[in-house]
Amino acid sequence: LYSMGELKAGQRSYYDTHFFPQNWYCGFNRALANYTIIRYGSEGSDQERMADEITDVLSKANVDREHIQYIRNSLLSSRTEHSTAGSADKVKYMRMARYSEYIMSVITRMFYHDYILFGFPFPVIPRPTGPPPRFIQEDTLIS
Repeated sequence: LYSMGELKAGQRSYYDTHFFPQNWYCGFNRALANYTIIRYGSEGSDQERMADEITDVLSKANVDREHIQYIRNSLLSSRTEHSTAGSADKVKYMRMARYSEYIMSVITRMFYHDYILFGFPFPVIPRPTGPPPRFIQEDTLIS
């Protein structure tokens, strides 16, 4: 596949860096004890919890309070240009994935060690109700 694309063997694409399991990065296998794990939260109480945890880490590292407050305010009040939090497309595709036995089983297998390492609950995988569909139409999903 590398010979067909623009990447050379061993290079990572934009998509690789976004979708590889997180435990493949930052030398986790060698230095996990040196890291503070903070779960990402993009909305509501999850976002507030994340900001609290980051504030705590920065305070313990003696970062200036003014800088900490700026970071905290940025986390809670702004979005990056490519943010999908709260978007209709995100809601649609998350529902489609969660109702697909195939997609959920692939995600669970692909990120198995991340679920364990970061303490995420394993998702409930829906039971198949017939042959796998060629595609999922949103209007066929249960609300």
